[in-house]
Order: sequence, then structure tokens, then C-alpha cells
Amino acid sequence: MVELRTAQQQEQLLSRINQARKHEWQLQQVREHLQLTASSAVDQAQAALAQSTAALAAPRQAINASAQRLAMLLGQNQPDAAWLQAGAPPELGAWKLDSTPADLVRTRPEIARAEADVLQTAGALALAHADLFPSIGIGGSIDWSTDIDNNTRHSTTPNSIVSLGPELNIPLFDWGIRLAAKHAKDHELKASVLAYRQAVLQGVTEVETALGSVQQQQQREQQNLLAWQALQRADQAVQTRVDLQLGSPLDLAESRIAADQAAIELADARAGHSLAYVALFKALGGAPLPTAAETDTPPTADDEAHH
Repeated sequence: MVELRTAQQQEQLLSRINQARKHEWQLQQVREHLQLTASSAVDQAQAALAQSTAALAAPRQAINASAQRLAMLLGQNQPDAAWLQAGAPPELGAWKLDSTPADLVRTRPEIARAEADVLQTAGALALAHADLFPSIGIGGSIDWSTDIDNNTRHSTTPNSIVSLGPELNIPLFDWGIRLAAKHAKDHELKASVLAYRQAVLQGVTEVETALGSVQQQQQREQQNLLAWQALQRADQAVQTRVDLQLGSPLDLAESRIAADQAAIELADARAGHSLAYVALFKALGGAPLPTAAETDTPPTADDEAHH
């Protein structure tokens, strides 16, 4: 939705620029007819008009592609007509994250899967280690037999034997096999721990990269906002000069085009900021902020990364 609304806003701004370029071309034609300018100025204005018309293809293509992707995500055959109605792009507003909570990183699917593999392998190693030593237990059995040639309805002899008693398991002849199995499980545990650490390091790296992108995009948005505000003030000053007949309509058209170009850059910067936040949310595993009780969890992903 961010890309769709941004493309729609850029299409509106580019349409305004196209109208301004067309107005410039018409003014240059009038000036040429009055022999106040050379024919080259008319040609330059016509070329600028053609370029502004061609620039409209990019946002229109982006609108169509974004609407189709949104329909696919929602399981629809075609985009909703309401989506194609231009609307204001969503804004993040005031948002700040000073540090990355380790509990958020641990919710990444690959880290949770690697952590589960470590626990499972550790349990298998413990069982393999226990198999190296004698064990005592309680065992029982029931043996049942019958005589198919006996035609009597009730047999006078018992048909079942029940046994119950202690059971002693001593690894003598298969101790080497059990020891090899224990060593194999030990290596599997080491491999799973290394895989878990790699997953944590990769997750932390992606989160740190996403945090840096959010900060850079935020600064970019702020600077583009300042530039747009300055050009808006300049455009108002040019408008005042034109109203007082102290300036040319061509100056006003150029001022409007510059302000609209700055608005396009600002819209692109805001979209980049929003998409960078989405990338950070995905890098954190899409988890909510931890509660006060969850932040006191002893094992953290950052601790594993430092080890």
C-alpha cells in the first residue's frame, strides 16, 4: 500500500508538472510570435513538455504493479477499484528505537528453529550418554498359549504365564557402539550450536543494517522536507511578484515545477522511510515489543553473538 499510494501521489505531481510545461510551451510560442524570443526556446520548451509526458509512464506502471501485487497477497483475481482512487500515503510519524531488544531478534524463525535444534540435540546426547552405564528397571511379560486340538470348552490347564521382576541392563559387548553413538551426538550438538550462533549473527547483522537504513531514510526525509518547504516559500514570493506585475509568468511556471519536483523527492523519501521500517520489522521477526517480564530473560541472542 505504501508503494501504491506513493506512485499515485507522484503521478498527480508529474501531471501538474506536465501542465506547467505545456503552459510554458504555449507562452514561448506567443513570445516567438511577438519576436521576443528565439525559436530555440520554443524547441526547448517542447522538448521539456515531451519529457514530462514520458515521465508519467513510470508512476502509472508502478500503480498497476503495486495494485496487482496487493491483490495477489489478498487472494483476489483483480485489484479493488477503491485502491485505484488516489489517497494520502501512510506516514510513520514519531518513531524511535535506541537499541535492539534481544528478545525481538530471538523471535526470528531461523533463530527459533536453530535454538530448538540445539535443545533437541542436547537431549539426544544426554540419552546417548546415559546408555553407556548400567541401568536397572522393572520389566514384565505375559505369554499366552492355547491348544487348537482341544475340543473341551474349558481347559483344566492354565494358558498364560505372567512374569514381573527387576531388570538389569549392562553394556558389555555393545559398549563400543554406544560410545560411538555418544560421540556422534556430541558432534551433532557442536554443529547445531554453531548453526545457532550463525543464525544469531546473521539476524543481528540484518537488524543492524535495517536500523541504519531507517536512520538514513529518516534523515533523507527531513532534508527533502526542508528543501520542499524552502521552495514553497520561494514559489509564494514569485507568485506575489507576478501578481504585482513585477515578474513573468514563465518565472512562476518554473517556480511551480521546482516545488513539484521537490514534492516528488519528498514523497519518494517518505516511501523509502516507510519501507525501511517494514524491512526492520521483518528483520526483527515481526515480533511485538517485549514486556517488562520478558526483558528479564537470562539467555539472549546478543549474548550468543558475543560468545
